[in-house]
Amino acid sequence: YIASTTLNTRVRNAAKKLASVVGDTKVEVIENLEEAGNFNPENNTIQLDADTGMNVHTVLHEMAHAATSATLANKPHPMTKQLTKLFEDVKDNLDTAYGSTNLDEFVAEAFSNPEFRMKLAGMSPKGDKFTALQRFTNAVMNFMRKLFGMQTKSIDSALSEADMMIENILSPAPASRRARRGTARPRRSSFH
Repeated sequence: YIASTTLNTRVRNAAKKLASVVGDTKVEVIENLEEAGNFNPENNTIQLDADTGMNVHTVLHEMAHAATSATLANKPHPMTKQLTKLFEDVKDNLDTAYGSTNLDEFVAEAFSNPEFRMKLAGMSPKGDKFTALQRFTNAVMNFMRKLFGMQTKSIDSALSEADMMIENILSPAPASRRARRGTARPRRSSFH
């Protein structure tokens, strides 16, 4: 439903990607749930509060948990290792962001929250030439490539560079990314 009704391209793409992998996850709308939403991996169920959980961010956030919980629970999995390292590198700079709570919340927020993604796009942990968002995107894209039987790419490969350029083109509207009219922020590129 979200993918077919939103005007935001990034939200539409995230909704499509997440919907394609959550499979038979059940969704329940609950009166007076103690939180806006939650995902229970034991019974593969998303619960949404009838009042506070019926919004795009909460639905996408909980779908991200449904899509990633099994992989993140597998500590030796290569993607889990990459994302854990990234989380450890940035968590102290995330101040009070909900994504700093733990790895699962970090990943769910990076998928679903445009403001959190902007924060990651502005961080280059430990002087790395790639932003935290670029590292996150590369880890997830390589995971998806493996799922489809494709070869993974290093973050500075031409294909990863193309992925990041596309990601940059699909940025949020100026009002939601705090941009000034007529100005653009230069993005890091591996071509420098």
